[in-house]
Amino acid sequence: MELRDKILDVMGGVNISAFATVQNEQHPVPRVRYVATIGFPDLSMKIATHKSSVKMSHIKNNPKGCIATWNGKDFEDVDKPYVIMDTEIEILDDEKSKNEFWDPMLENYFSGPDDPEYVIMDLKPYSIEYYSEGKMEKLTSI
Repeated sequence: MELRDKILDVMGGVNISAFATVQNEQHPVPRVRYVATIGFPDLSMKIATHKSSVKMSHIKNNPKGCIATWNGKDFEDVDKPYVIMDTEIEILDDEKSKNEFWDPMLENYFSGPDDPEYVIMDLKPYSIEYYSEGKMEKLTSI
């Protein structure tokens, strides 16, 4: 299996991922939180978030992030592959993007696709590390 396919097998579709941002160069402490992600065949990921969240203030100052995704479900899956992606982040706040990404599961967090707090983070990787069986493979031409 090609490396891109192995990566997509881990991060494609809906996952729970650990996502880190950094406020700015003067305060370079990472802040990590769990987020629901959707991974796409081009190896990008999207995350719905609140416009007023701490991560959004970080992204305005530093539009880069790091995300780690594992496709295991519980501790018995500890040896399953995982990926770590360094990404550029674009904020999508237009009506078309918000409507296309909208899912009823988001109703727990937003009143609808026209909720002014609802925005989408579009994560475009520039480096991906794939870990499996104690070995790492790196993809840099994405």
